[in-house]
Amino acid sequence: MSVSPVNFRPNPLSLVCLAGLASLLMTSSTLRADDAAENLEFFEKRVRPVLVEVCQKCHGANRQESGLRLDSRESLLKGGDRGAALDLQNLPASRLLEVIGYEGDLRMPPKGKLPADQIAAIAEWVRRGAAWPEEKVAETGGFDLAARRSQQWALQPRQAAAPPAVQHPDWVVNPVDQFVVAELERAGLAPNPRIDKRGWLRRVTFDLIGLPPTLAEIQAFLEDSAPQAEERVVDRLLASERYGERWARHWLDLVRYAETSGHEFDFEIPLAHEYRDYVIRALNADVPYDQFVREHVAGDLLPEPRRHPTEPFLESPIATGFWFLGESKHSPVDIRVDSAERLDNQVDVFAKAFLAQTVGCARCHDHKFDAISARDYHALCGFLQSSRMAISAVDRPDQRQELARTADALHAEIARESLARLGTLEPALLANWLTASLEVLRPAQAKKAAAAESTQVFADFEGETWGGWTTTGNAFGARPNRLPLPDYQGNVGAIGQGLVNSHSALDATGARRATDELTGTLTSPVFTIRQPYIHFLVGGGAHAGKTCVNLKLDKTGEIVRTVSGKNNNRLEWTTFDVREWQGKTARIEIVDAVTGGWGNIGCDEITFSPSARPGLEGERIETVAGNRGLDARQLAAWVDLLRDPAPLADDHPLRLWKQWVSRSGPPSAEDWQAFLKQQAEVPPAGKPA
Repeated sequence: MSVSPVNFRPNPLSLVCLAGLASLLMTSSTLRADDAAENLEFFEKRVRPVLVEVCQKCHGANRQESGLRLDSRESLLKGGDRGAALDLQNLPASRLLEVIGYEGDLRMPPKGKLPADQIAAIAEWVRRGAAWPEEKVAETGGFDLAARRSQQWALQPRQAAAPPAVQHPDWVVNPVDQFVVAELERAGLAPNPRIDKRGWLRRVTFDLIGLPPTLAEIQAFLEDSAPQAEERVVDRLLASERYGERWARHWLDLVRYAETSGHEFDFEIPLAHEYRDYVIRALNADVPYDQFVREHVAGDLLPEPRRHPTEPFLESPIATGFWFLGESKHSPVDIRVDSAERLDNQVDVFAKAFLAQTVGCARCHDHKFDAISARDYHALCGFLQSSRMAISAVDRPDQRQELARTADALHAEIARESLARLGTLEPALLANWLTASLEVLRPAQAKKAAAAESTQVFADFEGETWGGWTTTGNAFGARPNRLPLPDYQGNVGAIGQGLVNSHSALDATGARRATDELTGTLTSPVFTIRQPYIHFLVGGGAHAGKTCVNLKLDKTGEIVRTVSGKNNNRLEWTTFDVREWQGKTARIEIVDAVTGGWGNIGCDEITFSPSARPGLEGERIETVAGNRGLDARQLAAWVDLLRDPAPLADDHPLRLWKQWVSRSGPPSAEDWQAFLKQQAEVPPAGKPA
């Protein structure tokens, strides 16, 4: 079926007519229909699952203890050997509530009382009138998806419909009016007299931008006697940015937009406002509806994503943020139930927003009316469960690279300025700078600095044994790895001398076996998640789930966070946001389950931190610079220079100091004399030798 793009923007000359028709149809019967739909949804989500999973084992189609079936409303009204389960004349006194509340001699289920929330849900369902959808089982007894699809009106191809003939053509301005007028005539009604110009302007301005017209706009319209005056007003309003802001509210309600997660602590949803602004821009840009849908479902996978017309960023990936706007618990008691409820909410919102129907019935069984099978429902859940929320850059890569080059140039300039001052520094001030850089870079000093910080080093792998960590297989050897690694692995960027590297395992004697054929796991002791962030360095193979670092909840064994390498030996900082599991116990698992190319994983410096910024070094630089009265940016430049593995020239003023960084203990008096002698031989910056 070929469908032409449909834009959001309504026909300007039909707005008032459609608004009037909506008002005409909004009767009390509509409201009652909405209530009925809500009650049916409550039954499907909160009550039917209990009946199916608990009650119908003994009171279903295959087995009827005491002659009672609980798989239809008629069965509950008919009852069994002990009478009706529901009493329509006195619902609160229904026998169903009595037996599940353990209030009489008969108590069900017999092996134990239902949880309080399930009893409350059934009681609320009964209080609402015990709604149950009308169900008629097909004679064939099967679920014929193709037949359902061919009969469901919403899935039929669009048909061209000629506007109906009307008795009062003078009431018609455009084809839409013919449909409206035909219904008015059938009901024996006539349209109201045409509103005056001032009233029309007020209505259309509120309709399109949600604001009243200004005095200047009112005056200009009243003075405009041209036949196109109304069209010009509508064009002006549609061109206003306020148009998108006004109509985006309706769409945002559909996708349950909020900027916090609800629940007890109401955590903020990161960057939720970006989705709101995306919808506003899409409406103002007349994005075709089919494109709008593609961007919501898979905007991050489109081969040619839509770009902002003037700003250097992608629009399409932002649309996928709607999947993650729902309510979430910060610390659910039952993680699997919480996960299922989130999936159900995502499917429910998707179906209502994009399919204009509910699909919740198919969560427990094939839909009784619509072309939705339970298999399809759970396939959609599987699609969502295999996806994850990721905060990604949407600006142009070339712009990011240019910014990075600019930042590197500025950083280098800071370093050059710092070095240019060496020739003029007093020895005491020079000693202050150099000692500060040593405090940042030396592992021994780093541990002393960390003791006073709120960041906790959980594992730095500097010990001679794995401590409380346990291993399986042969990938991690008998003890933590040690620098230097084989030359072909290059500078991996480890902190200190110890690290995890499954490519080259050490035995108890320190002998090294270097190969990607090793496999195994390395698992931490159990710990309680107290800080909101876990930072660590990771590198190695990019085999998702196979060369990776996992965070596993201790009681369930569920992997709630995971990251792999990037087919690169260089260790890079990675952060796990664990705020929703604070207070839970967990383990960190390092996995190498791959042999062959990039079949290894590296890890180092696992820290628990209150800050989203990874690593201790940033905090140490700030702390050391503050304690010594130095500029933190300049100290960072010195640290980067001294850490760089490339050797310095013989006449570089920091050559000797860089050699001392990797040595233990402070510089000796002889070292200082040699260093100061070297400084005296180097002319100040800007002066000839």
